[in-house]
Amino acid sequence: MRHFKKRVLALLLAGAVGIGNYASVSASAIKNAQDKKDEAQQELNQVNQQIQNIQSAQNSLQAEMNNYDNQLMSLLTDMDILQSDMDTQEQEIEQANAEEKQYAAMKKRIQYMYENGDQSFLTALVGADSITDLLNRVEYVSDVYQYDRDMLTNYQEVVQQVEDLTAQLESEMAEMEELQISYQEQQSSLEQVIATKRSEMADFDSQLANAQSLASQYAQTIKQQNQIIATEKAKQAAAEAAKKKA
Repeated sequence: MRHFKKRVLALLLAGAVGIGNYASVSASAIKNAQDKKDEAQQELNQVNQQIQNIQSAQNSLQAEMNNYDNQLMSLLTDMDILQSDMDTQEQEIEQANAEEKQYAAMKKRIQYMYENGDQSFLTALVGADSITDLLNRVEYVSDVYQYDRDMLTNYQEVVQQVEDLTAQLESEMAEMEELQISYQEQQSSLEQVIATKRSEMADFDSQLANAQSLASQYAQTIKQQNQIIATEKAKQAAAEAAKKKA
């Protein structure tokens, strides 16, 4: 009987030692898991802050891009209006040149008529078949010459006006062309800036995707370590319960 008690006592001592050793191993596993969890949590916090910074930078960049897009749209509208004005100006210049050519041709006709005489008028006078007809023809010829003289005087006035108008229109057209060049340069500059901003946005998208991938990995690590800790604590609890029963 005494021998049996010794054997039981030895078994209990061995069990206690085993439980103690297991508790020590389990505690080490828990500590190791907790350390990994804490490290992953620290990394996750940093990555989450990085994600917030990237998203904030993206929002600011998007606001800039929207502003540049609006500037470009406004500029393109101004360019369309300017082109319409230039087309109208071109038509006015062509019209002024046409009027100048018309008056120049009239001047040559009147000059030729006075220098060489107009035989058609003489023929018209000779062909009169009565005094009344003759007087009517003379009055007609007189009116025609008076009309031409008036037109010549008017030509001298109008031709200067046309020249002044043409010069003014061409000067305005030159200014419009300079403005058009300026608009084109602004358009090119804005498009280049927008392209650069889009490239920056693509870079932010890549950074954000990488950061989110890291965050997912760290979150998975934390989840795994939590499971390890929970499992080990459950085993510890079971071992403690078994020790108490023993």
